[in-house]
Amino acid sequence: MRPLPWRTWAAALALACAAACASEPDLDHARPGGAAQAFAELEPLARAGDADAQLLVATMLFDGRGVAQDDERAAAWYRRAAEQGRAEAQYSLGVLYEQGRGVARDAGEAVRWYRLAAAQGHARAQHNLGLALLDGRGVAADRAEARTWLGAAAQAGEASAQLVYALLLARGEGGPAAPEEAVRWLRAAADQGLAEAQAQLGLKLLRGEGVAADAAEAFAWTRRAAEQGLAAAALNLGLMYQRGEGVASDLEQAGRWVRVAAEQGLPAAETRLGRMHEHGRGAVQDGLEAARWYARAAAAGDAGGAEALRALLPKLDAAQRAALAAEGFVAPAD
Repeated sequence: MRPLPWRTWAAALALACAAACASEPDLDHARPGGAAQAFAELEPLARAGDADAQLLVATMLFDGRGVAQDDERAAAWYRRAAEQGRAEAQYSLGVLYEQGRGVARDAGEAVRWYRLAAAQGHARAQHNLGLALLDGRGVAADRAEARTWLGAAAQAGEASAQLVYALLLARGEGGPAAPEEAVRWLRAAADQGLAEAQAQLGLKLLRGEGVAADAAEAFAWTRRAAEQGLAAAALNLGLMYQRGEGVASDLEQAGRWVRVAAEQGLPAAETRLGRMHEHGRGAVQDGLEAARWYARAAAAGDAGGAEALRALLPKLDAAQRAALAAEGFVAPAD
């Protein structure tokens, strides 16, 4: 997680340019010498107690811009700016404590700094504080308070917070269930391109949960998520092609997308691909290949894969069973 956005680096260059700069510098074409000069001019200001300069110096140290990268020095400068009340520095110091970079890992300290920044309206800090409260990391778990902070971050436009907040609303965790509101926040996160939100929105639209069922729109959102590489969405997309939900039935496309998910190690997809190979629907009929996929799923703890493998093994000939054994696949226990 990056403690500070690139625009803070732009601010550092702007300070170095002083009033002579009429517009934000082009970071992609900034010369290394310019970064070093910016750091040289900012550090004395930071030492003199300028909180903005301290924040910028910390960022440059963290990124290794204009100065050798140094997590410990970055943490020290973030702390000085944080102690002066700079929300961005408080958030960044919390991140360093959470990750154990430049300071000893300390979930409690991370929460303390997140809380200070969150109280000032820092959206990422609100998001991280909400997640800590959900998981009980560095603080006693409190789903109601988590929901409050995640809601604040969602309102500020944090896509990840919008997703988690929507799931809490849908499940009625930390407060009353609000399925329609949940869909609204899922859509907000999906519109920002968050694959997990797109997949969840697709499921809500397919099932008609909190929104009128719309298989065609469900298919469109699921496809967007799958095209971003989300395994669960790829599996769901394959199933929609197989069943003709929101799209004309297409077994070839069904097999393609189920395979995408299976090759990412999703056990349910591995079992589904095994069935496709066993029955020749969406994949070439091949008992040995089916057994391989069932075995992978079974090894990952998928009960359906284990059951399917047990049922298939007696149908394989001796050569196929020997090939499975040679490849290291083991029959599941009864």
